[in-house]
Amino acid sequence: MVVMYLCYLASSITKEILLNRSLGDTTEKNPAFSQPLCITGLINGLAAAVCFLYIFTCRFLNNKAFPNIVFGWKQILILMMVGFLEGMECASLTLSIHWISLSARTMLLSVSIFLVLVTAFFWRLERIGVARGIAAFLLMVGEALQGLARVHTLSPVSWTGILLIAAAMLFASQKLVAVQYTVQFVDKTAPGVSHIVYPKMLVYWKFAQMLTCMVLSHMYEPGSFSQIFGKLPQIAAPGIGCALLILPIMICTVYIIRETSAVSMVFLASLQSIPMLLASILCAHAQASPWNVVGFAVCIAGALVYFDARVQEKRSAENTAVKQCAYATFPKCAEQVDELKCESYHGTVPDGSKGGP
Repeated sequence: MVVMYLCYLASSITKEILLNRSLGDTTEKNPAFSQPLCITGLINGLAAAVCFLYIFTCRFLNNKAFPNIVFGWKQILILMMVGFLEGMECASLTLSIHWISLSARTMLLSVSIFLVLVTAFFWRLERIGVARGIAAFLLMVGEALQGLARVHTLSPVSWTGILLIAAAMLFASQKLVAVQYTVQFVDKTAPGVSHIVYPKMLVYWKFAQMLTCMVLSHMYEPGSFSQIFGKLPQIAAPGIGCALLILPIMICTVYIIRETSAVSMVFLASLQSIPMLLASILCAHAQASPWNVVGFAVCIAGALVYFDARVQEKRSAENTAVKQCAYATFPKCAEQVDELKCESYHGTVPDGSKGGP
């Protein structure tokens, strides 16, 4: 999983640098930046095409190693719903810029960890405990401190912007939990074929996101299509590069969610701001604020608390499994196993026979 996370970090940082340098200039220098929803829709459409070409090429080269996996209507609808939720999340964040500052948006988004945790709990995918609550609180404080680093002047906060940020957090939490639910179901029905299943999942996911962004762009960005297509020579290369990077980013995201949980992905994703800031310092000569350093430290502390809680929970489950195995093997010695803390299971049981497997 460490390799997957490092691949996720490298791909995400490269994608952000490519976006900021090629498509993130001012509106006067690059008019395409004034249509973020349209650009996002085009990039995700290209990503869906890349995933489809990857599947087609792999099956053409080695049909036995890449079998044809057919999704049911339930899985397709859930994946399309994930794409719709991500498109709505992107639109909410984009439109909130008109009513709320970037620093205020960052601080408000810090609350999203609690929403993801509660959503996963109601979907019966995550437990809620004191350690998880402390970890979520530390992550919220750390991200809020990073938002303070971007505060230069006090600006009014609109209720419209707050509602848009709340909607974005709701869409994001439902999206992550739906991905975890889908991945766990797919692994049960089609185990051992993740190399072909995950790219196929992204085809439906990114296609639905493209449709959502395009429809919303037509509604809130008048004339975006004509302006974008007029600038295709300028945005074609960075757009294709971002589409190619989306494939490893999303596959690593799905793999990490499968191996851990949606909440774990939120903690890990929050840590990517550290190498991103280092990359911006090295590449764009940006300056780091003391609030950034403190915020990063608090986020790391929150992640450590959360993953320590998961490790302790895993050990407890393993100990319970060992006791159940001992009870099933030596039912007469159940009370002695409790008293001796499983020593009878590894050594000699009270009746003189040899314990253990």
